[in-house]
Amino acid sequence: MYSSPNLNAELGQLQANYGQLRALNPGSYEFPLNIQGYPLYIQVHIPPNYPNGPPGIQVMSPVRHSIVDNNMHCIHYSLRNWGPGSSIVSSVYQIHNEFIKNPPRPIKPSATCDFTQKLSTLSKRELKEMTQEDKLAIVYQEKGIKDLLKDKETLFNEIKTLAQENTDVYAKQAQESKATYDQKLQEYYEIKEVFVKNLESQEQKQNNKLLEKELSDLIETHKVKVETAQTALSENFNQENLKAYIQESKKLTTLDVLLKKLSKV
Repeated sequence: MYSSPNLNAELGQLQANYGQLRALNPGSYEFPLNIQGYPLYIQVHIPPNYPNGPPGIQVMSPVRHSIVDNNMHCIHYSLRNWGPGSSIVSSVYQIHNEFIKNPPRPIKPSATCDFTQKLSTLSKRELKEMTQEDKLAIVYQEKGIKDLLKDKETLFNEIKTLAQENTDVYAKQAQESKATYDQKLQEYYEIKEVFVKNLESQEQKQNNKLLEKELSDLIETHKVKVETAQTALSENFNQENLKAYIQESKKLTTLDVLLKKLSKV
């Protein structure tokens, strides 16, 4: 295995950046990458021709990602285009960023693959017996297939429950919004009714003031006439002047009564 101060410096930098750097065997190291709060362990393999050749970087959990092949080896362009200026720290950093931007998707173990492996161990006679209808039931008894169907049903139920919860929430919000709208509408009608009453009251007061002014002017006019009749009566008392005095006095009394009633409104 190649060893140099530069390699030791890079390993030290990996330890500082990611921690838990563990040497597995000469030339192989393992440490975790933090992906959305969860550790994803990778191994770095130093080839004999390092630094002329790129290191091998392998993901230790079965995942799917555009920069990971079927054997879980990283095929990042920084490794494919390895050159004199390349470094392990830089490649790991770029791979980590790719995983953060687009997290790898875990691959669940395939029940079909497990069953295929079991079939490969059977003899021809055993395979022939499995073609019988009662023997084919073993396919549905495989734990992997049953778990897969159970997971599917569980996921369906969770989605159904979540959809129902969201529907209930939206329905409740709609009811609350309608109740708030109805309350505001009722408040609007109440305010409008009070405003109309106040407006009518103001108009009535204004009309009363105008009527009061007219009555006051009319009373004043009749007072002048009464005073004029009184003067004439005192100067020249006769029957016609007496009738005019009595008539104007009655009018004045009636107007006074109306004015008092109007003042109380």
